[in-house]
Amino acid sequence: MKSNTGGDKHTPFLRLSGGAATTSALRKRLPWLPAAAAILAVAFTLMSTGVVGGQEMTEDPGLPEGSSTSHSLVLNSEPSGNVVIDIASSDSGAVTVNPARMTFTTSNWDTAQSVTVAAIQDDDVYDETVTITYVINAALTTDDAYDGLSIPSTTVNVTDDEEPQLVFVTGVGDPALVIEPWRPGFTPLVSWEMALSHAPRSNVVIRVTSNDPEHVLVDANDDGTAAASETLVFTPDDWDCEQRVGSTCIGHYIFLEAPHDEDGDEERVTITIEVVAAESDDAFDDMDSITINAVTFDDEA
Repeated sequence: MKSNTGGDKHTPFLRLSGGAATTSALRKRLPWLPAAAAILAVAFTLMSTGVVGGQEMTEDPGLPEGSSTSHSLVLNSEPSGNVVIDIASSDSGAVTVNPARMTFTTSNWDTAQSVTVAAIQDDDVYDETVTITYVINAALTTDDAYDGLSIPSTTVNVTDDEEPQLVFVTGVGDPALVIEPWRPGFTPLVSWEMALSHAPRSNVVIRVTSNDPEHVLVDANDDGTAAASETLVFTPDDWDCEQRVGSTCIGHYIFLEAPHDEDGDEERVTITIEVVAAESDDAFDDMDSITINAVTFDDEA
């Protein structure tokens, strides 16, 4: 590498384009930085979102998925040779940076160079936290004063735009007609299959409840035993199918049945399907509940 000549004629410093950063001001904002002559700093300007403009920061308050923002870097004093900075994302599947490398020379050191940070549109329902790092490329930098200097990283918080939902794989009538058994040993059932719209990272528990179990019961785990309330459990492996035998999907069904009575009346019952937040993947806690209207067909009618 090429060394400085002519003594300590400059202090290497990186500043936000258009900013009025000084070494003393930087120390006040970032007191943990050493008071050495050689200091580097990075600032983030949210230009595309308009959230913050010209404010020095090391964390982006929120970048919507599918959008991008930018920040600029510039040297505060003329180097004796090239200064090369490598820029990288800790998770390129969530956030990309462009360019991945920038070079400051003796002729462009005071011209700001822009880095575009883009949040990738994905199909999951999770926010991501990604770190953008800036590293002096010692092999390509020819000014020894910058060799080994540390540049603070930037944290980018990506906010996801997908909303998980409960979905019907098979349809259900409105209202669902539930028939009372008309002979011993025979129980007519109404059923439909359900799934999640997105893959969870941990289990999602759904509770199915009848508001009138005297007239309509639910069986949500296909064990042949109906009750006033039962739960389904979707896992990361079967969220879109629920139950498998080997590699074969056998579906995830909710069954309704009407116990036999002697009144001869038609009954209207509400079935509620909702997430059990305390037992579920946090990203699915706010899923909308679903209400099914059911009506019984009485065999004495």
